[in-house]
Amino acid sequence: MDWLRANTPLNEAGFYLCGPRPFLRAFVGGLALAGFRSNRIHYEFFGPADEILAAA
Repeated sequence: MDWLRANTPLNEAGFYLCGPRPFLRAFVGGLALAGFRSNRIHYEFFGPADEILAAA
């Protein structure tokens, strides 16, 4: 997050993330805490099918 904050224009950047829940928790939360606006953070979960079935 420190590198992104130092090297990414906060007002212009858009983030598109796809990954398992732990990855998304770390990055989406970290981006929000770093000051990136939520309307510029887009994400989609992917992972084992058993996780999806357990959430239903």
